[in-house]
Amino acid sequence: MNLQKFTYDKSVNKIKMETKNLFKCSKCNLNTKYTYFGRRPLDRYLLSKPTEELTREQINYLNSKKRELVILIEDSFVCDDPFSQMKSSNYLILGSLCSQCQKMVCSNSSDCSLFYYKKRFCIDCAKKNLNEFPAEVQIEISKK
Repeated sequence: MNLQKFTYDKSVNKIKMETKNLFKCSKCNLNTKYTYFGRRPLDRYLLSKPTEELTREQINYLNSKKRELVILIEDSFVCDDPFSQMKSSNYLILGSLCSQCQKMVCSNSSDCSLFYYKKRFCIDCAKKNLNEFPAEVQIEISKK
């Protein structure tokens, strides 16, 4: 997987390196490479291959009910678990996109984002829309 792309920026007369597949939280600046973005993290290796490269077993799996065992509630940035030997089945969920501003935010830190009723909000957007949340959630957001 090629993670780097180079472009020429005329305004500063320099070559810039763009990094693809880099998750960077817009709130805490956590950054790391991700291997998949979507709702089916167990499929991340199979879906990245051309169909003609898949084995019969892999195609059968993609068409089976087993595939529905893990479906995330939201599209998420996922990386392989660096502490595991079984790369295809063990993964870490890094974060997602804010449903309002579309910025990347961590999903594990309450300082960065809030998941409420099927949607993720960065803390800034949650504060801007504070009155749209129930009183209990407003109290939690106000503490941030």
